Amino acid sequence: MNKKFKSFLLALVIFPCVLSFVGCGEGQLDTAVSLNTSGDYSTNATAEELGTSLNALDVSEDGFVGGYKLTVSVNVANIDPTSTAPTGSVNANLIVKGTATSLNAALKVTGNMTQSGANQPIDLKAYLIANEEDQNAYVNGSYGDNTLKAKFGSEYFASIMEQITGNLPSGEGESAVDFATILAGASTIKKATSGTTVKYQVVAPISETTNATMYFVFENGVFAGCSVSNFVSTTDTNTITVSVTLVTFSGDIEFPTDLDTYTDFVSPQVN
Repeated sequence: MNKKFKSFLLALVIFPCVLSFVGCGEGQLDTAVSLNTSGDYSTNATAEELGTSLNALDVSEDGFVGGYKLTVSVNVANIDPTSTAPTGSVNANLIVKGTATSLNAALKVTGNMTQSGANQPIDLKAYLIANEEDQNAYVNGSYGDNTLKAKFGSEYFASIMEQITGNLPSGEGESAVDFATILAGASTIKKATSGTTVKYQVVAPISETTNATMYFVFENGVFAGCSVSNFVSTTDTNTITVSVTLVTFSGDIEFPTDLDTYTDFVSPQVN
């Protein structure tokens, strides 16, 4: 499977987290993404079979090509009553669309975090327009009492992309089967088939008592979407529950008409 698509899948959680400090087309991202994963998963499948299906994905080596829309939901709860770590929930809706020479994206993040008794509402929107000549990100929103409406030039875009790609494996030398094995681990893989629709269910143990469930859906042999539900990570002080749903997107991103009113961001001077 193409390493660029592997990196994209691995970035599904990382990308919204990286951009959440700054902030989609309104209307387009007001509704969470949904993917029909229901079916009769009574047929056993293998990592090799799932890997073959993923390997059929055609992603250009010259750049990220295609369109995707996804929703990420994160809930943080304290398990230590004395902890002052932030708790709450955040929802992010993202559309990303690329060609061999351009990458556009729009992101909306909403939610509410609480720390030390103080509520921090989140309402952020960010837009990315990048091509070979120029790359700009536009941010408008608030986090608690902090507000921002600004345009970030190419120097900030490069920094953001380095943050994302720097945390991803290169994928060199990995095959599609290797990727399926990474996803599956010691998991159970089941398949549901209905007409031209094939769905895979991967149940992966992430602890002695907790499983994460992943789905991959193909229509007429073409990738249609995937999801991870209720992925739970526990630290000494809190429990983090993450759900991600991604589907293909063939439309155009609707950007705001007032992007020309966003002023260039100026980094605060530290004395």
